[in-house]
Amino acid sequence: MRLIPALFPAAGLLCLAGAAQAEGTLGTARHGNLEIRYAPYRPDIDSQFSLPKGCEDQGPYTRFYGSGDDGLLLLGYEGHLMQKYGTLSAGGDIGFFRVAGKAQAGLPCRPTGSGVATGAAVEEADSDESSLIIVPLQAQVSYRLTIWEDSIPLVPVLRAGLDYYMWRMGDTGGDVAKFEPDQEASGGTWGWHYTVGLHLLLDFFSEAMAADFDRDAGVNSTYLTVEYMHAQVDDFGSKKSIRLGDSTLVFGLGFDM
Repeated sequence: MRLIPALFPAAGLLCLAGAAQAEGTLGTARHGNLEIRYAPYRPDIDSQFSLPKGCEDQGPYTRFYGSGDDGLLLLGYEGHLMQKYGTLSAGGDIGFFRVAGKAQAGLPCRPTGSGVATGAAVEEADSDESSLIIVPLQAQVSYRLTIWEDSIPLVPVLRAGLDYYMWRMGDTGGDVAKFEPDQEASGGTWGWHYTVGLHLLLDFFSEAMAADFDRDAGVNSTYLTVEYMHAQVDDFGSKKSIRLGDSTLVFGLGFDM
């Protein structure tokens, strides 16, 4: 009978240990995913123009803005629809891209357009400065294979969705450029995209920091993200639309909350 009083402290310690373990593993509820991403981006404008042999690298976009890539920033949020067999989410991104330049005078080649007046604008004034602003809007569904992330911190990700890219070309004074007197160089173009990628779970490398971040800020998991994105933005193949798609790698930071 003397053993019975001694069992109470032991039982109490076991209960406290179980409660502490449960608190460390449950975490806060998961509702959605916030991501900040960056991608080298070059709109596929030049592909819609016919250029003479040997002049393939002198399309209207290249003539004004050069042959390199510029940066596209994306901010997105997705709400979780299912979390039983991985994580299925739906949401959207908004992005921002701006590039400025001056046409290279003296290049021997002139593009002939395929229904878009950009080529004519380039031919009119090779010395003019120009800017291009693009604001991509993406609505998408994403699947993340999260069921093994506690033991293998790599999460495969698939995404697909619809795009609408708002765009505007500016002239030297910052006003909207004009292709013709009554035709402003601005508009919007529809399209679609898909991405394939891997997300690295950073919680795996410091569980204590991850638990503090979860408790203080409600962030359940943090990821470094790398994805391949293909965007086809040309009004679904219209020959009269400006082509703004690209295939690129997208790097980012994701927060599962």
